Amino acid sequence: MLGGHHNRGHGGSHGGRSNEQGEGQPISGTPCAGCRTINAGGARFCRQCGGSLVPASCGQCNAVMAAGAKFCSQCGSERG
Repeated sequence: MLGGHHNRGHGGSHGGRSNEQGEGQPISGTPCAGCRTINAGGARFCRQCGGSLVPASCGQCNAVMAAGAKFCSQCGSERG
């Protein structure tokens, strides 16, 4: 009976849910559209792949474009 805590699930690397931000911290922040890594709120670039976390804007009308969009949903211009 050494330790007395064997298989009781008191944290550490034995059971429980972990995430890339560390044990015990909630998963929150900005997910990267490219690799889905969770980044700190307010981050401009992904800490894993370096992709931009700032929404792109249309070069024609300056509307915010969804990640991966080929055309602007406001004016129909092709993303350049």
